[in-house]
Amino acid sequence: MTNLEEVINKAVEKSVKEAILAAHPVGSFYFSDNDINPAEVFGGGVWQRIEEAFLFGRDTAPAMGQTVGARGGEYSHTLSQGEIPAHHHRLKWTSQDTSVEPAGDHWCWVLRFGCGRNEWAWEEAEPKKQYETVGSSQPHNNMPPYYITNIWQRTA
Repeated sequence: MTNLEEVINKAVEKSVKEAILAAHPVGSFYFSDNDINPAEVFGGGVWQRIEEAFLFGRDTAPAMGQTVGARGGEYSHTLSQGEIPAHHHRLKWTSQDTSVEPAGDHWCWVLRFGCGRNEWAWEEAEPKKQYETVGSSQPHNNMPPYYITNIWQRTA
């Protein structure tokens, strides 16, 4: 190879490298299933790997105070009372000796047997209202279906 051919080859390589980097300006992203820094692939630039985060497109009129480059979210979340949909639970009436279902909007009568009695006796219960407890307050996540890949952002 002549000296002229060598100079031409280096000029072409430099032009190709500059064109590739121009197509990926600072702030752009590169996605790949290959675990190789794009600086090695494109021959330059400074690239930062984006780890354990989804990309979320910014709204043109951000209502949530979104700014480009901001991070947010959480891996798991325990719902607060304000986040639970409005709903009802069954009301349970209880007395000292038994538990009965409500009898409409009036006091319940319960059948009680025991403590040395040889007969069944009807007695008016003094019930108290008790709402059934449901749920166990465990955190959960709302992660959508995903595909894992390498994400890099050019920073310089």
